[in-house]
Amino acid sequence: MSTTDSIDYTADIQLMTSVLTGQKVSIVHSITGRRRDYVRLFVYLATLLACSANTVVAATGLVSPEGVDIVVVVVSKNSHTDEERTEHFDLQPILGVGAPERTETLSLEQVLNPRPEQNLPLPAHAQQLFDVLKLVRDGKFRPAQAKRWVISRCWSKLKARLDKIVSNWSPRSLDKLLKTWKPAPEEHFGYLDMSGERRAGARAVLKTLGGLDASGNLPLGKLPRIIAGILKALRNIQDTPSEVELDFISSVTSLLLGLLRRDEVKRLFIDTSLKNRIKPKLSKPTRHVVSDKPPAEGVATVFNDAPGSGAAPGADDSNEDGAAPGLDVNDMGADGGEYDDADVLVGSYSPLSNGEDDFAYRYLLSMTTWTAAIDHLCKDRLLCRLQNCTATVVIVCDHSASSTPNGQFLLDAVEQDPRLAGEHVAEMRAVVSAFLRERIAQARHQVGAEKPHVHAEAGLMALDMHLRKTEQKDMEDTTRKVADTFTQLNALPIGLAKKCCWACFRLSELLQQDADVHREFILPGSHGVMFPWTPPPFGIPSSIWRIFREELIQMIVDWAIAQVDHLNTSRQSSPYYEASEPEYPPFALPQGIWLATRDDIAESE
Repeated sequence: MSTTDSIDYTADIQLMTSVLTGQKVSIVHSITGRRRDYVRLFVYLATLLACSANTVVAATGLVSPEGVDIVVVVVSKNSHTDEERTEHFDLQPILGVGAPERTETLSLEQVLNPRPEQNLPLPAHAQQLFDVLKLVRDGKFRPAQAKRWVISRCWSKLKARLDKIVSNWSPRSLDKLLKTWKPAPEEHFGYLDMSGERRAGARAVLKTLGGLDASGNLPLGKLPRIIAGILKALRNIQDTPSEVELDFISSVTSLLLGLLRRDEVKRLFIDTSLKNRIKPKLSKPTRHVVSDKPPAEGVATVFNDAPGSGAAPGADDSNEDGAAPGLDVNDMGADGGEYDDADVLVGSYSPLSNGEDDFAYRYLLSMTTWTAAIDHLCKDRLLCRLQNCTATVVIVCDHSASSTPNGQFLLDAVEQDPRLAGEHVAEMRAVVSAFLRERIAQARHQVGAEKPHVHAEAGLMALDMHLRKTEQKDMEDTTRKVADTFTQLNALPIGLAKKCCWACFRLSELLQQDADVHREFILPGSHGVMFPWTPPPFGIPSSIWRIFREELIQMIVDWAIAQVDHLNTSRQSSPYYEASEPEYPPFALPQGIWLATRDDIAESE
């Protein structure tokens, strides 16, 4: 963005997304059908590539009978500068045409006896991942051994998720709740049939866990206790697992994935008394729609259901021990992942229908993310195509406005809103302005303390748009190859190890709706939550940013009015209310490790 208008859009968008940080500003979008199948390869690639030092990556590419051309986009996090850049991205071929000669490839011994490596640069990690897939394809070792190598790389992420079964369910951890669950007297469960050659491995693991009956079947009523035992054993493993422990982790995560995919197990988690036993209680159980009127076409309705947004726990908001965990429903993926479809539920099975009652189920499923990914990539039909594979890493320069606006344009929007026009609502208008002024001050501090970043998926969309507008004769060979890959795709699949935030998903919608652009992107759904966000500094027309900015302004005004309305309604309905200074709901900042900054997200975000 080189024009003054574009720079103004950037600064305003940074501020407004920071004002709304942590708010769910639209319904959840899920990807279904053949589109899900089409993007799945790149979702799983992104999941495994995010085990490198770059925890947030976006992957895309072209799958053809001749092979797979892969493009991986990451964002440089240390490129903030006030100087105008001449280059907004850097391309590095790592496999195939144009890639530098490799002096060393991953040996068979290194795969069979893996050493957990932390913060390996993405290009090196990607090359080693494809070395592993090649060894599987060549029959040098089995997919189970590839899985063991993957576990060695992702263990720190899995360990962080395991730690959260304590913090997110405090004071009683999830494994303890599972272990001590007792079915209601009227509940009767059947068995999981564990017979057949395909389940031989699962039977062997279950025998060691004492889960099978005399007939070799698994009683469903015993399953929660078995899962609790698995979780406890995994939590006891130290930061650097031994070779024996890697085998154990690989075995039990594979078992857990297989069990959780069974329909009988899904029903156990959502249709029995187990559901209420293990479902964390949120600090804000109710949802408040920001606007009563229908939203303008293309503008999402804002919901205020983010944890920590100010509602006091109700009488039955605590668990049986009397504590309210205050769990963030979006805080699922430590260090780069969420519990949603794009993480592991993009697999070849249907997600659960109830997005609230299956929280613990999806949390458990999130621990099998990397197992599901390597299982999928080791399928014969994919290995054959990956035999002829090219890969290019694109490092997109981060971008941030040099100054943060004071937010007066938001206060002006409040003054101009027809719902607040006239003397009869002057007091309401003043309260809304005061509420929003406080939020703007907090957001400006947040932006000043840590600049918002370009998100990887937004960077990939901007790269595609930029290359579509650039003459091929002006491109270098590597850039031209990436542009050719994009050109051959009517709809560009974008794989992530998570669902998108609202801003990235909305950007894709605007690009598709714009008559002058009309470019379709297949994103792995959106969790609808807002995060601090910076527009990519290239590729996207300023007309898109103008619409984007206007929508955010309206959403913030709607949200501020709804917050004040809700506060006033709560006071009027309370028999204990006494007039005092206004007490606004606390600013809804996300809770949890990975939500602290975009660097940690996998929504992540």
